[in-house]
Amino acid sequence: ESEYASAGQVISIIKKLSCMSQLNEFETELILQQFSLTTASNICGEKPNCNNCKLKEFCKYNKN
Repeated sequence: ESEYASAGQVISIIKKLSCMSQLNEFETELILQQFSLTTASNICGEKPNCNNCKLKEFCKYNKN
């Protein structure tokens, strides 16, 4: 099994988060991008900065 989400899985996750947060899908995607873009916060990049992440309680990274 791949460690990366497929395009369909990403869309499904964004839709679920949008529903839970009552934000539209565009806004939700923009927020998620801030966690992964190297030009932004880069919290969830190649070397995750979990200590500064506000979503870590929902994250599955390193929880095996």
